[in-house]
Amino acid sequence: QAGTLTLFGGGTHTGTVDVPAGTTLNLSGGTHTASVGSSITGAGNLYVSGGNPHTFAGLVNVSGTNQFDSGTANVTGNYICTNNTLFMSGGTANFNGTGTMTPAMINMDSGVLGGSQNVTVLSQMNWTGGTMTGSGRTFIPAGVTLNIASTFATVSLTGGRTLENGGTILW
Repeated sequence: QAGTLTLFGGGTHTGTVDVPAGTTLNLSGGTHTASVGSSITGAGNLYVSGGNPHTFAGLVNVSGTNQFDSGTANVTGNYICTNNTLFMSGGTANFNGTGTMTPAMINMDSGVLGGSQNVTVLSQMNWTGGTMTGSGRTFIPAGVTLNIASTFATVSLTGGRTLENGGTILW
């Protein structure tokens, strides 16, 4: 009901995980596999802080902060990230599933945001390092700002990913 549940060492997840508001599910170390019938939902936070690779084949709809810090996460199921904050702080997150990716904010300072899933930013994106890749599209609609500030890090767009701007880009 409170705090952080950190899962080390990996495992297979086949059931339902509820992540209530004010809590964090931290996947750290090992290989975590969430099967097609699994469900990770709630108003809390999802944090991937290590391990290689994690596979999310079921439903993932955690409406708090979603943070990918290290390791590799392969999202092939119904991943929903709507009106919350997505942090890309290292590692790789390959979004190749279904679902809606419309975070209010993306903060990306390193790592890889990849895959075929489209991402529409609702408020602001801060891109100070890292790579966006894959066949998907990152869309900045009207009224939304993309801040690109790479003082010491490199920002790159590769692999056919499209960055479509309908808003404002400040570089």
